[in-house]
Amino acid sequence: MADYKEIIEASKKIIKSRKISSEDKLTIAINFLGALKIEYEDSKDVFEKRKYCYIAIDYIKPAIEIELNRKNIDEKLFFQYCSLYEELVYFCARKSFKYFLIAIELRKMKKIWEIRLDLFEPLIFYLEEMYFNKLEMELIRASFPPRIW
Repeated sequence: MADYKEIIEASKKIIKSRKISSEDKLTIAINFLGALKIEYEDSKDVFEKRKYCYIAIDYIKPAIEIELNRKNIDEKLFFQYCSLYEELVYFCARKSFKYFLIAIELRKMKKIWEIRLDLFEPLIFYLEEMYFNKLEMELIRASFPPRIW
């Protein structure tokens, strides 16, 4: 279990470096996401699981976006980065409502949620906070008449 935490910490430092090649960055990102998935599955705490999803968003997503926006990227490498992005979105959709909405329409041609995410950002934030904050949820339940719940 400690080995994967070491991989995660080392990957955090390496993945932001611009000195490594796109192929090496892809390999590091795949291993990084794999280690996060294993730590996620081993974790029992909901907040710790959420933390692993946000580590993926903070470190892997920007690296993928930088590589996908390069003008001279190889076609094969481009599709590998796209599949890694898909995998990242599906992983983060487990604990992030925003990424859940993106995952719903990831392969659809007509996008509804993704183009309106900035509009729904406050709503998404508070829905996530209510889900992860049990005390707030109990206060909301207490404010309703008894027959609703």
